[in-house]
Amino acid sequence: MFGIYRISLGKEYRNVDFLVMENLFYGRQLKQIFDLKGSTRNRRADESNPVLLDENLLEGAFPSRPGHGMTPVDSATSLQCRLRARSTSAKSPSSSSSRPSSTTASSSRT
Repeated sequence: MFGIYRISLGKEYRNVDFLVMENLFYGRQLKQIFDLKGSTRNRRADESNPVLLDENLLEGAFPSRPGHGMTPVDSATSLQCRLRARSTSAKSPSSSSSRPSSTTASSSRT
């Protein structure tokens, strides 16, 4: 990142902030380009359009499987449940309490 700048053009205009950073994709061949706004309202482009939008990204990231009808929310919820189940089983009491004790008492007589 090179810097953050604010341009002020007077009282009639509002301030404009700019973030200047290097082009990380210079000299690379891009397969897909997305213009993301963080909204899904009217944010779908035809596949023939070289620049895709938010809904196109969601469709590619969370494709619904035929017959399952998984929406992005369903996919995220399913993944979250699997991760929670995995972490819960890892926290469950270990079976070490049911193992026999390895320490034995010994007495020596002299």
